[in-house]
Amino acid sequence: MGRTKNGDVIDEHAPSEKYGTLRDRKKQDIFLRKDIVEKEKPDVFIIIHANAIPVRL
Repeated sequence: MGRTKNGDVIDEHAPSEKYGTLRDRKKQDIFLRKDIVEKEKPDVFIIIHANAIPVRL
């Protein structure tokens, strides 16, 4: 597993890193996932993205 907590991979694996924009943070999050895969060499790597959508009642 790339992470075991809510939040992005950076929150769990590089919490002290700071980025100028949300776009930069998201790019680095993807690069960090790649680094984890290269290090761990899993047989299968699956990423599921589910964006939060606020519900209005």
